[in-house]
Parts: sequence; C-alpha cells; structure tokens
Amino acid sequence: MIELVRRLQSISDSYFEFVVGVLAYAYNDSSRMTRVLDYIDGNENRKSSDILDFICSQPDFYKVCDNNSIDDLKEHQATC
Repeated sequence: MIELVRRLQSISDSYFEFVVGVLAYAYNDSSRMTRVLDYIDGNENRKSSDILDFICSQPDFYKVCDNNSIDDLKEHQATC
C-alpha cells in the first residue's frame, strides 16, 4: 500500500482526494492495487484523470464495500 501511495503522489497533478480515492478502491483487494500499479507502469506520464478513467472502467468499480472497510481506511489514513 505504501508503494501505491508513493506512486500516486509522484504523479504530476496528484492531489490529496485523488490519492485517497484510489486507495479506497484498492484497499481490500490486492488485484486492484496490482492493476493500478501496472497501469501507472505502462506510461510514466499518466495524469490523475487517466488513472481515474482507468479505475472507473474496471468491472468491479461499482462493487459496494462494507462500512468496516471505509472505517479501516480512515483509521489508516489518520496514522499516515
């Protein structure tokens, strides 16, 4: 997860809400994190909008997460 945060923060137009949103998507599913990292690796010049478009096009994007996952993410974010 730390590697994903570093990579997201290194994107030229990165912003806090973008990083948190991508982390929320990838938090409980390592395959999601791998797909996002692979997508970033495909082109170092990607913008935040490119990554968000990619995530929104994933078949599991609309999968509902449970409240515990969101609470865990907020707790993790507070410790960073």
